[in-house]
Amino acid sequence: MQFLLYYLFFIIFAVKFIELRIINFMLYE
Repeated sequence: MQFLLYYLFFIIFAVKFIELRIINFMLYE
């Protein structure tokens, strides 16, 4: 059960990181 929680947390962190990269890219364009 703990494994699923860590996996979900990692996915959320990755999505937020990608969103920040996309926002920064759009702002600089």
